[in-house]
Amino acid sequence: MEAREWLGRGVIVENIFDPDIVNRAPATVRHILQAAIAEEETAAALARLGPAFEVWHDVVVEGSRSSGVAKIDHVVLGPSRLWAIQSEDWGSPVEVVRREIVGEGLFEGEKPAKELVGMVKKLQRSLGVRFSAIAYVVPDSDAAAPLNEVGTLRGLPVSLVQRGFLRELLEESASEAGTSLVGDDMFELREQLRARIRFV
Repeated sequence: MEAREWLGRGVIVENIFDPDIVNRAPATVRHILQAAIAEEETAAALARLGPAFEVWHDVVVEGSRSSGVAKIDHVVLGPSRLWAIQSEDWGSPVEVVRREIVGEGLFEGEKPAKELVGMVKKLQRSLGVRFSAIAYVVPDSDAAAPLNEVGTLRGLPVSLVQRGFLRELLEESASEAGTSLVGDDMFELREQLRARIRFV
């Protein structure tokens, strides 16, 4: 919506995600477009996971299209973990400082890790489940290492992950013997998620 307003009423573009359009957009609009592109690229990476995983995209936490919506980009259920995953591209490198993600591309006062944990806590209550881990996924060039531990916030471990490492991270967590954090009845949990998840 904001991107359309910036372009002007009646202006039609073939591809709003064209790099030329993204690069000349105002900072707030540019971030929206970059984040949308990042979300699509993460979704493509998640599509390559095996049949042991189930993935939901654009999961509503609260709100609606008319009032504004808060959402988790990707919810991933694996054999031993239930992940909440957010895709981001702040347009510049980020790092972890004192259990928060910081960088020049973030807006003043923005606390992405803390804000995401708050959303996940709300989603847990509405779904009646408990998440095992949270990952913030960024372009490979924007994080110093494939996996950067943010820390445990309100009981949930949070990581900053290079997109190229995400699939490996999820598959490694699935193969860890005897460390399931989602219980033994995977069928019941999967059916509960399928029944209760709402989409944007």
